[in-house]
Amino acid sequence: MKNLQPHFSRRQRGFSLPELMVALAIIAILAGMVVFASNNDKSKATSLYAKLTQYADAMQRLTLDVSCYPVHTGVLISTATAANSQCGLDLTPRWRGPYAKADGVDANDDILLPEVSPTAVLTIGLGNNINGNGMTQQWYLQVTNVKDEVANELLEMCNHGQTTGNCVVTAGGTGTSTVQYIFDQRP
Repeated sequence: MKNLQPHFSRRQRGFSLPELMVALAIIAILAGMVVFASNNDKSKATSLYAKLTQYADAMQRLTLDVSCYPVHTGVLISTATAANSQCGLDLTPRWRGPYAKADGVDANDDILLPEVSPTAVLTIGLGNNINGNGMTQQWYLQVTNVKDEVANELLEMCNHGQTTGNCVVTAGGTGTSTVQYIFDQRP
């Protein structure tokens, strides 16, 4: 009488325990990398938001002393370009700073933000109805070259999940965005 049990080769029986362990380890490593990247973006967004509010507060303190906003953000650190302001006044005589600390400034005397990205620069600007709330004078701090994922996390944080608020993000189409943080506005 012949043996009626089917003959299975090793491949037909399934995976061995070591093979399953290796597969699970690889999946766990990949999942960890995804979670780390997500947490890193959120951490950078939190840090950037803190920097923006810090520099906005410094701008307010500077304006109390000099009655005008500067043309370049480096004026928060030194008087190198304080002769130029948005109202045409030389801010140097009434400058009482430094108003903030920074890692450095670029050739235009704007603050560098290397913790955001190696090419991130903080500038100041004046716009009209930037976030769609109807205000005709809006002073903002702008950061260029922000990774899209970091910018989106910042937008959520800054605007508290609303469609409009103090932050506006413009995608650059190259994986980076420009972030504007409105810190002063008037009708």
